[in-house]
Amino acid sequence: MYPYNKRASNITGVFFLIIFLLVFIGIGWLLFIDKSKFWDWLPIVSIISSLANLILFIFFFAKRSNLFGYLFTLFFIIFITGIILSSFFGPFKLYKDAMDYFENKQYSQSAQKLKILVNNYPNSRYIKDATKNLAYSYYLNGNYSNAIFYFNDSIKKEYVDKENIEIKKILAECYYKTAEQYFSDKDFINSGDNFLSSITYFEDILKNFPDTNEAFIAKYKIPELLYKAALAYKNDQKWDKAIDILKKLKEGYADNEFGQKADDVLFDIYASKAKVLKQNNQIKDSLIEFVKVFSL
Repeated sequence: MYPYNKRASNITGVFFLIIFLLVFIGIGWLLFIDKSKFWDWLPIVSIISSLANLILFIFFFAKRSNLFGYLFTLFFIIFITGIILSSFFGPFKLYKDAMDYFENKQYSQSAQKLKILVNNYPNSRYIKDATKNLAYSYYLNGNYSNAIFYFNDSIKKEYVDKENIEIKKILAECYYKTAEQYFSDKDFINSGDNFLSSITYFEDILKNFPDTNEAFIAKYKIPELLYKAALAYKNDQKWDKAIDILKKLKEGYADNEFGQKADDVLFDIYASKAKVLKQNNQIKDSLIEFVKVFSL
């Protein structure tokens, strides 16, 4: 049997104490410079360090080196506290609670938790899934403008595949719903712009996924959206833009009910332009617009 070497044991104890002090200081420094990374690393460092301290305080108490035993017990308690804190605070807790709400279809509460995570912990390892699920939470809760923002943010940061048909379909719907809300609020410019954005996604689906159900829906929706976009611009007296859209509607969807309604809107636009030009004493231009009425 080898004799117990107290001096070597003390050197070992001091060495590990220095290591754990450096770990403790490093975690504190991480909290100061990046709290996202702090909360990501805290449970990992705490688990490893608490296990190491458990072994060390058992070893030193067994060797009757009570001072080191007590010190390693203290560090063990500190790192166990770190594990507990990471379970009740920070991005892990926020994400877990958010996904519990999401699975229970409580999308408003899910969005609240995920938004805190995204805003306060932008460098967290949960940020990718949090941003995607925040977009879905807003979408499923009917908050389409915020859904658009976070889906586009996810695309920009490559958290989602921009060529995914599901993403295209959702964005087409979100822009469409947002456009209708703007139209209801009489914000016709934003309404028209959002209708056109929706059309862009539906046309993309129709072109790149022609044999899908989504393409069938797109072919049905596009003429209606063109018509509504033209109405929005007409109501804001953006007549030239409305005319271009109505011409596109007539050329591409002449047999569609909305294509057939295009002439009625064009009639109103030409008549309105002629009236305004006449009021401004632009008689020649007024007559030109009035003559266009007969071409219909």
